[in-house]
Amino acid sequence: MMALAPRSRAKWLVTSRNVPDIERHLEPGSLRVKVSLEVSASHVSKAVAAFVDVKVRRLAAGQKYDRSTQAEVQQVLCDKAEGTFLWVSLVCKELEGVPLYRTRTVLQALPPGLDPLYNRMMARILAQRDVQAVRELAVVADLPNNLSGNVQAVIDLVGRCGSFLTLRDDTVSFIHLSAKDYFTSGNGQQVFNGSVAREQKRIAVRLLDAMHRALRRDMCGLQKPGTRIMEAADRIKSDSLLRMVCACAYWVEHLQAYARDDDGILSDGGQVHSFFQKHFLHWLEAMSLLGKIPEAILAMQKLQAVLNGRGNTAVSQFIHDGLRLAMWSGPGIQEAPLQMYYSAPVFAPRQSIVRRQYQREMPEGWEVKCGLDDDWGALLQTLEGHTHSVTSVAFSPVGDRLASGSYDSTVRVWDANTGKLQLTFEIDSSFPRVAFSNDGVYLETDRDLLLLHALPFSPPNFREPYLNRVFVKDRWLTLGSDDIVWLPAHYKLECTAVYGSQVAFGFSSGRVLLLHVP
Repeated sequence: MMALAPRSRAKWLVTSRNVPDIERHLEPGSLRVKVSLEVSASHVSKAVAAFVDVKVRRLAAGQKYDRSTQAEVQQVLCDKAEGTFLWVSLVCKELEGVPLYRTRTVLQALPPGLDPLYNRMMARILAQRDVQAVRELAVVADLPNNLSGNVQAVIDLVGRCGSFLTLRDDTVSFIHLSAKDYFTSGNGQQVFNGSVAREQKRIAVRLLDAMHRALRRDMCGLQKPGTRIMEAADRIKSDSLLRMVCACAYWVEHLQAYARDDDGILSDGGQVHSFFQKHFLHWLEAMSLLGKIPEAILAMQKLQAVLNGRGNTAVSQFIHDGLRLAMWSGPGIQEAPLQMYYSAPVFAPRQSIVRRQYQREMPEGWEVKCGLDDDWGALLQTLEGHTHSVTSVAFSPVGDRLASGSYDSTVRVWDANTGKLQLTFEIDSSFPRVAFSNDGVYLETDRDLLLLHALPFSPPNFREPYLNRVFVKDRWLTLGSDDIVWLPAHYKLECTAVYGSQVAFGFSSGRVLLLHVP
């Protein structure tokens, strides 16, 4: 923002932890002033003292403190705060529930520092009734059956853990990053029955079980296979689907955080394999209804990465085949979720594992008589959006993004892993060429310098996209000195780009194809 609007009167205050990668981008410059809280400790102490004064005044008014008690509370908080606003806020919140006659006793017992304070608060929570429910809520998972549908009961339960959790926009969150650290790497791990990794596995299993019970074909009652998502927005908001958002979107994240080579959950016939054999299409339908097909593709890629090195198992073959199906049919099922049971399996290769597994889900009487491939080819996915010929394509330096320019005077940036459109720029050029900077932060066209991340400005170093590694010669696609693919006449290739084993082709039709070259 500062780079693009240096004359603006707006001033931005950016704060962060002392993380080297972040600090590197916050170094002082002509447009930036860096303030270290450690170096400016005296200023922080004054600010905390002012914060204490405000909080204690409010506390005294509510708790009916006399002047002596108010002065003592203020002095103790200033002495123990150690320059931490959060510590003051948490202590004042605790003192709100302390009777006047016990104020001094509780005040003197409060330890300085966040971790000791968290230990005290956790001990108090564990001493309460319904400990198991509170423990589960500490990781926002598996509420008791009698609470799962009671919104007010959940709100009350979160309130009992108010030193660690908060409710923002109907979402339970940690009150502060330090509270999350306390549970993942501090004494807060005592609430888990085992290690954090084991708890991740238990959450993954619970989410798989929840999806196994809830997912089914056409769970929002769309009925017609061509029903678009925009036509069924109200039905998509059904309780049965919304209860599954967390499970559908994040079960792989929890599993990935645990996954061990010797664990049966990812073995042939294990829970993941069994779930996919029965509910893979249902899960993709749910992810489509939630607008999360790119996230589903990314989840499959994460599972594939976890299984790398474990041999050519049945579950790994299923995941590989399912990933190819999701990438290949993504645009269609994102637009109309029930195409998961029509277009996707009907046009999938004959030997597709998912196609054969879900043969009964396919529409009766629909069969491609000729032209259907036996197995998956090199094509990974087709990216659609340009309305005219594609003039230039380029991969980012680490291969995670793909940029394309077109005669339609737009430049589009795609996620190279999922095919999701990330950015669209309209530029004043009828023949845009694109190239990423070496750090991937900027995209250069023949007319404009485009900022892809809101990072501090630095002189960009550009490199030419890989336009000459892959080229067309006599209707052959040539890699290096070898002819590898013959291009039919209707494929009017305009431009190419290469990253590793992935090749991007831009066509006169406006499409961009991503292929894998062995």
